[in-house]
Amino acid sequence: MTVPLRKNVRFQLLWIGGAVSQLGTELSRLATPLLVLALTGSPGLAGVVAGARTAAFLAVQIPAGVWIDRWDRRRTLVTAQGLQAAVSALLAALILTGWFRWCSSRCRRRP
Repeated sequence: MTVPLRKNVRFQLLWIGGAVSQLGTELSRLATPLLVLALTGSPGLAGVVAGARTAAFLAVQIPAGVWIDRWDRRRTLVTAQGLQAAVSALLAALILTGWFRWCSSRCRRRP
């Protein structure tokens, strides 16, 4: 007898984890250009950052999908989510330590 997906605990955990991960990704996609805008005061640079992120995503998505289909899916998912968490933690640490304030003072246009 098969168990419906809504009662399968492993599927529920996978679905909840994917939803939380997607929420974090979308919030990061929204916050990154806003961070650049806040640090540099340049809407153009914020747009360039958002565009570069989208272009990189589109350029890598299709070839990576074909390539990753040949790997173990569970290990690939865990590795990708771990790397995404590490990069997010690094970004948070750089913001909290003030490194971006130092960098943005060098990037800001002088009148």
